[in-house]
Amino acid sequence: MSAYAIRSLSMDRDLATRLLDRSISLNTNSAMALTIAALNKVLFEPEEALQLLDRAERLSPRDPRAWVSEWTRAFAYFVLQRYEEASTWAKKSLARNRRSGRALRLLVASLGRLGDRKQAASTIRQLLEVEPELTITKVRRVCSHWPDSIWGRYSEGLRLAGLPE
Repeated sequence: MSAYAIRSLSMDRDLATRLLDRSISLNTNSAMALTIAALNKVLFEPEEALQLLDRAERLSPRDPRAWVSEWTRAFAYFVLQRYEEASTWAKKSLARNRRSGRALRLLVASLGRLGDRKQAASTIRQLLEVEPELTITKVRRVCSHWPDSIWGRYSEGLRLAGLPE
């Protein structure tokens, strides 16, 4: 959990990676550590993130926090430009946690990239119930650490779906 905090708050990916590697070496059967390691890798090593998520799921197939791993899997597919799979996994995450802003934003961006404007508009309404007055500019602040190439595809998906600037 300290690796997650360090990655999320200080954006120190290297220190988070070292802590996660140590955590996994101490307990190779920790589904939580594997999921957080996948979160840490998803932007730069999405294939490896998917492998970590597969291991976590095998270890804990009924994990009550599965919505996090499902969202991470959706994001890995988005990074890999596999938008249909990203959409499917974002929906699975939302089935477990229907008010997840992360999953809703990812679903909107995926639907935008897929050109499904009708479902995207419906999802934007749901997203704005969770995050009123959300704009692409506000999303950018949360995603400021993302590589430009990923942010560009993501923001374009949000734009195509109809989220305001």
